This record gives sequence, C-alpha cells and structure tokens, in this order.
Amino acid sequence: MTELRQLIETQMPSTQAPARVDGWPDSTHVRLFSGREFNDLLTAQESYKGSGPDGADDDVMTVALIIATGICDPNGNRPFDPSKPADLQRLSQLPIQRLQAMSRRILEFNEIPDADGETKPLRPTNGSGTK
Repeated sequence: MTELRQLIETQMPSTQAPARVDGWPDSTHVRLFSGREFNDLLTAQESYKGSGPDGADDDVMTVALIIATGICDPNGNRPFDPSKPADLQRLSQLPIQRLQAMSRRILEFNEIPDADGETKPLRPTNGSGTK
C-alpha cells in the first residue's frame, strides 16, 4: 500500500456524529454516506418519481431512504435497513416534521446543499455532480 493511500484511508474525518435533532432519541447519530450509498440514493430517488399518489413523486420514500441510510447508533449500527421496503415504510409513517428535521441534519452532515446552501433534494442540479 502506498503512503498516500494509507494516509487517505486512515486520516479521514469522523464518519458519524450525534444527530441532536428534536423528537429523535439522544443516542441517534448521523453518518457519512459512502460514494456507493450516495449513488444508490440518487438511483432510488429516480425510481420514486411518479410512484406516489396520483402519479406524483413519492418524496416521503426518498426521505425515508435518506434516514435509513444516514442514521446509526453510537456504535455505527443502522437501526433500519435501507434495502428493506418494510423498514422504509415503517420510517415513512413517522410525523413529517421529524422526518424532515432528520433528513436535513443528515444532508448537512454529508455536505449536500443546494445552490442556496439549503439541504433539499439529492439530485445534482448543475450537471457537475455538485449542487
């Protein structure tokens, strides 16, 4: 292994932090997405387009997926499996205020802002892979 590779792999910033979001347990942490997880979120977001009531985008399922992927306990264990539709459905039943607050916190922690600095949709808007 090269010295640079070792430095990159060992000196990355912390991959999780306490969430500190009202309405969520104190033991809830937010975690960084891997590149693969971020890609999976973008792909899933596309699949939810038009799948909601009356052909609308199913945004609550995107939010549930962000939360299932982005929260963990202090040991790094995820309480919900983002690959299991039943877990996403269970999350989607929580009050929307709690879902929105946590998804904003996760996106902020992952430094995924929109053009105005707000953390909203995951889809890049300028074609460069950034928002």
